[in-house]
Formats: sequence, structure tokens, C-alpha cells
Amino acid sequence: MTKYLVAFLLFVALFAFALTDVTDCDLCKYYLKEIKANIDAKATEQQIKSRVELWCRGGVPLGCKLLNAFGYIIQALKSQKTPDQVCKAIKLCQ
Repeated sequence: MTKYLVAFLLFVALFAFALTDVTDCDLCKYYLKEIKANIDAKATEQQIKSRVELWCRGGVPLGCKLLNAFGYIIQALKSQKTPDQVCKAIKLCQ
């Protein structure tokens, strides 16, 4: 059930983004806010990684980029870096 909810929410988010001019930077910040919310909700790293893997397998190219930098993203967000700072560090924002 959770996978379907995640997939539905992902579809809705992507549809909303498709209606506007959205950059990789915008998407990065959006997804990192989602990851940060999961960290704050005490989700395990494996649970969070599974969600990011779903984004990647679901056809979100940025999801695969986030998956490649997953270890750094988790460490940075846990050390109180903002999504904006992390997106800049992984070169998705300037």
C-alpha cells in the first residue's frame, strides 16, 4: 500500500512540475525536503533509500542522480545542511 501511495504522490508531483518551468535545482530541493522530512520522522536510511530507488526506477532521472549521492545527502541533511546547500554541493544547483 505504501509503495502505491508513494508512486501516486510522485506522479502528482511530477505532473504539477510538468506544468511549470522546473529546473533540476528546483526538483533537487523538492526531493531533498522530502528526504529531510523522512529523516525527521525517524525513517531508517534503508527506508529512505528504498524511496529514492523508487524515484529512480519510476523514471525520474534526478532520482538516479540522488541515489548516486545518497550517502552524502543523508550525512549532510543529518548534520543540518539545508536542501539548498546539499543541492549545490552535488552540483544540481549553482
